[in-house]
Amino acid sequence: MTSIQIPDSVTSIGKWAFAGCGRLTEIKIPDGVMSIGDAAFSGCGSLTEIRIPDGVTSIGAQMFYYCDELVDVRLPDGVTSIGKAAFFGCERLMSIQLPDSLTCIGDEVFTQCSWLSEIEIPDGVTSIGEYAFMRCYDLWRVKLPDSLISIGRAAFEECSSLRDIEIPDSVKSIGEGIFFQCNKLIRAYYGGTEMDWKYVIVGDYNMELERALFYYSETQPTGEERYWHYDENGEPVAW
Repeated sequence: MTSIQIPDSVTSIGKWAFAGCGRLTEIKIPDGVMSIGDAAFSGCGSLTEIRIPDGVTSIGAQMFYYCDELVDVRLPDGVTSIGKAAFFGCERLMSIQLPDSLTCIGDEVFTQCSWLSEIEIPDGVTSIGEYAFMRCYDLWRVKLPDSLISIGRAAFEECSSLRDIEIPDSVKSIGEGIFFQCNKLIRAYYGGTEMDWKYVIVGDYNMELERALFYYSETQPTGEERYWHYDENGEPVAW
């Protein structure tokens, strides 16, 4: 079986419903579906694209686990959460638009999405889970929202293309080694002052972060401290 069209009468898809259907390339889900269970499409290694209906409000754990041919996913505006390892191992997923309704990104959500090149996390998201973007080797651009409060352990570990990132001053907690082995990371632009940073709880093994950290300052500092500001184009630059 390479394609399937789910009947219009179906309103929910259970856990593991199509898991392991390695030859399945196309699934058409009717608009009436309101819920999709965990790991529903896990291991559908030939699936290239899918559209989630507007009534679905959460992406369950391992929903697309190791769907390594998946390149196009359309998430509806009502989705508020993405569960653990939902897109784990989707190696060919190059980009994904996250809905504005999203409030949290679970653990390991995009782990080993090695072709993912950029991600913009919408305002409203307050937490990024552990290992959320680990081993996204092509990831070079990450936009974090001003609503973000916590970043989980090793969230961006081994994102070897990441060169700079802005960390909003809303962040109060940073887990262990969030940029571990991000060897190209040059600047981490923190949106607060050096004094603000002292109140952020920072886990161990954050040497890459400490080396790259710059503090915000609207005026040019007199000493050789590591500060930054926005240029005339709204881009972050070091003083």
